[in-house]
Amino acid sequence: MFDDKDGESEERVYLGGTLNMLDQPEFRDINKVRSLFSVFEENNKLKELLSHDQKGLSIMIGAENADQVFKNCSIISATYQINGKQFGSVGVLGPTRMDYGKAIAIVDYMNKQLDRIADREAPEDPDLDQEGRQLREQRKNKSSVCKRSGR
Repeated sequence: MFDDKDGESEERVYLGGTLNMLDQPEFRDINKVRSLFSVFEENNKLKELLSHDQKGLSIMIGAENADQVFKNCSIISATYQINGKQFGSVGVLGPTRMDYGKAIAIVDYMNKQLDRIADREAPEDPDLDQEGRQLREQRKNKSSVCKRSGR
């Protein structure tokens, strides 16, 4: 979410590398690709896909994904925060046979960098509660925790 010039928050979804999916055998069926790409055009579904309340990384494989369109996909995502409050998400979507070690490392790295940048750029929040202050300290001192979410 970003604050616009009127002070209202605006949610944006950025996609990259979607055409790379066409190189994967799982996505050679035009109907599967059409279904996936139609979801990509629906910002609300994408936000739901990437959003979670879990701290650390979230990994959903195949049928664990809520939407049937993603039954042949895995989604690795993480949320980043500003002043202890969820601000955004970053993730990777790919076939269930993806290189999980590589994808997890990329999402974790990007999440840590976004957290670091957001904390550096954000003004100190006077309303930051004790839990928010503890989370900020933990991020400075520890690495991310990876949890697998099941549905």
